[in-house]
Amino acid sequence: MSSYAAAALTLGLMAQFAPLAPTSALMLGDGRTTAPVVEGKPIEVAIGFYALDFARVTSRDESFDLTGGAPALNGGSARASAGSSTVSFASVSVTKTSVQPDPTTTATVNPTTPTLPPPISRTNYQLVWSDEFNGTSVDASKWNKVGPWGHSVASGWANFSYLTSNVSVANGLATITVHKSGSNWNGGILSTDTTKRFQYGFVEVRAKLPPKGPGFWPGIWLYGGTSSDELDMMEWLGRDVTTVYQTYHYGSGQQQGVSPKSSDWTTDYHLFQMKWEPSRITYYIDNVQTASWTQGVPARQMYLMFNFDVGDGVSPWGGYPDGSTPTTATFNVDYVRVYQHS
Repeated sequence: MSSYAAAALTLGLMAQFAPLAPTSALMLGDGRTTAPVVEGKPIEVAIGFYALDFARVTSRDESFDLTGGAPALNGGSARASAGSSTVSFASVSVTKTSVQPDPTTTATVNPTTPTLPPPISRTNYQLVWSDEFNGTSVDASKWNKVGPWGHSVASGWANFSYLTSNVSVANGLATITVHKSGSNWNGGILSTDTTKRFQYGFVEVRAKLPPKGPGFWPGIWLYGGTSSDELDMMEWLGRDVTTVYQTYHYGSGQQQGVSPKSSDWTTDYHLFQMKWEPSRITYYIDNVQTASWTQGVPARQMYLMFNFDVGDGVSPWGGYPDGSTPTTATFNVDYVRVYQHS
């Protein structure tokens, strides 16, 4: 089981169960399975966010309570800390209704061997940088909370500014909050402009958009430090819950873009993904390709950031808040991962 499912199997688990019939594979709630469990072989989760700790198996959406020796499905959400240990069992079946450990053989959980995302599976990509936001504060070695512009206003609207206090890390999430204060609004940003720059690779961000609100403008993007090179993995305008935007800008005001549709992008977490190659930009959402282009592909190093702005002082495109806009809202990021060729 990979650390990117926040795996934590412990020896304390095996003492809590009577032997059950072994299953042949690790089954996830969406019906996918991994290879059968083999003694001494790492277990790798193909998809999902499940984890084992002393008394439970958890996902982002469900909590499987194993206390008392009988699997039972509870509501709620939890995370386990990353770790590595050996536990006696043949296999574990995780479905929407049951968890079945069988303490008859020994398998080793290896959290240092992540399963590659489907768009780059069976390639030589490797994870080179990430933040799972498992701490209690922003990791200053990875991010700054001011952004690359050197001042507090990013959207260009005089009524909006960034506050570092609007960015927090807790419960496995990075959260950017916007607030209305009188006639003014404030939001926040996380940027790697002073810590890390990237050139090419596969970038994946799992995030949940804020609720509908005219003027809301969250984004996930890479920037080259000038007005020309910009890779927008996701932009969303709060007046329309059915559309997100994936664009890249290059040259003298040139751009390529796509506007994927959904009934409502705000109701759940989504994977916003980009593969940046020397000759091609390819965008994905939830592992499904949305567009691919070869024109004007940027070739310089860029830094990564995500921000939550309100109002657009640069053009009418972003729009402005009105009486229907919530006076506070959050943009949540579950993790950020960057893969590159080994």
